[in-house]
Amino acid sequence: MSLQLDLTNVTPNADAVAATVARNNELIHSALLGYAKVDFLKLKVQFGRWNPRRVDPAEVKRMADSMRTGRGLIRYTTATMVPLVMQKDQVDLDNLYRSSDPPSGADILPALILTDSAKPIFAAGGQHRRAALEALFADLHKQITALTKKAKGIKDEAQRHAQESEIEELTKELAGLGFWGVAIYDYGKFSLL
Repeated sequence: MSLQLDLTNVTPNADAVAATVARNNELIHSALLGYAKVDFLKLKVQFGRWNPRRVDPAEVKRMADSMRTGRGLIRYTTATMVPLVMQKDQVDLDNLYRSSDPPSGADILPALILTDSAKPIFAAGGQHRRAALEALFADLHKQITALTKKAKGIKDEAQRHAQESEIEELTKELAGLGFWGVAIYDYGKFSLL
C-alpha cells in the first residue's frame, strides 16, 4: 500500500485567489481617508500588525544609502507613502488631501492634524523607511556636531563663516528630514482585511 497526498484542497483556485485580491483591494480603496504629510520620525506608531516583517539591517543600510545618494528621498508619491491606519475620529478629516488625482508633492499635501493622539496609530508598512531615516538623522547629527567643533577652532573669519553656513544648511536638512507623505486609512474598514 502506498500513501498518496491529495492536493485537491491544497492547490489554490486561481479564481478564488483573484476574487480575494479584488475584495481586499476594494476594502483598501474604500478605507482610504486621504493623504497628508507628517514628521515620521516624531510620530508614535505601532508596526507589525499588517506587516509583521522584522527590520532587516541590510535592507535599512541599502535604503539609507539610496536616500543619501542615487535616488535621494522620494517622500511624497503614493508609491512611497507610509500607510497609517487609525480611527476616523483621531484625524482632522477636513485637513486631508482627498482629490481623486494622486498627490505629487509636499506643497500639495497638508500637515497631518491629529485630534486624539492618545489612541494608537498603526503603520501598515514603512519600518525600513523609518529605520533608514533614523540612520540618516544620526549621521547628519554627528556631522553637524563635528563641524561645529571644528568651526570653533577656525581663526580665519571667512573660513569660519563658510563652515557656519555649511552647518546652517545641514541643520535645515536635519529639521526637515523626517517629513514623509502618509496615506490615512480608516481602522474600522482596514481591520476587516
